[in-house]
Amino acid sequence: MNITLNWLTNLGDYTMTAKIVEADSSGLDYTKDELPTREQTGGQVTTLEIIDSDPTDNNFQIVIPENLVDAWTTQPAPEQPAYGWIGLEVRDAGVGKYAQVWKPMRGLVEVLYSPSEAV
Repeated sequence: MNITLNWLTNLGDYTMTAKIVEADSSGLDYTKDELPTREQTGGQVTTLEIIDSDPTDNNFQIVIPENLVDAWTTQPAPEQPAYGWIGLEVRDAGVGKYAQVWKPMRGLVEVLYSPSEAV
């Protein structure tokens, strides 16, 4: 996933962290298009890889791993996706009260059933 931070021109002094937290999808009524409202108790938290080949610009990539849901409590099934929340944090080099933290991206990730991964 390519990301551009338009308010910055150089990412050299910034730290980016991206995570996906497993949602509790176990009790969803998929016939009503319900979405999860809470985290999965004891669920997985995945820190995503950030690829930044040129820290002097404002572009980078977030990598969502192919095996993201392998250890999730609720596995995607036909017409029954699994869900997680994604968030991106951007932190400058400031210390203490001078540190600035932005949360420019937050959302819900829907993981659909994949027949090619069926065993």
